[in-house]
Amino acid sequence: MQPTLFTATRDFRRCDREWHADLANPWLVRARKTARALGEARGWNRWIAGDVNRALVIVLSD
Repeated sequence: MQPTLFTATRDFRRCDREWHADLANPWLVRARKTARALGEARGWNRWIAGDVNRALVIVLSD
C-alpha cells in the first residue's frame, strides 16, 4: 500500500447542486426541516432562509 502524500480537504466552493446534492438524504431532510422551523420562529427573511438552505445542501451532500 502506498503511503498518503497529503490529505485534501473538501472544496465547498465548487458544489454543483444538480450534480452533488442528494435531496433525499435523511440528514439533509431533517436539517432543512429544523432550519425552516427555526427560521419561522426567529423571523428570518427569505434571503437568510435561502442562504441557510443552500449551505445545508452544500455541507450535507456528497
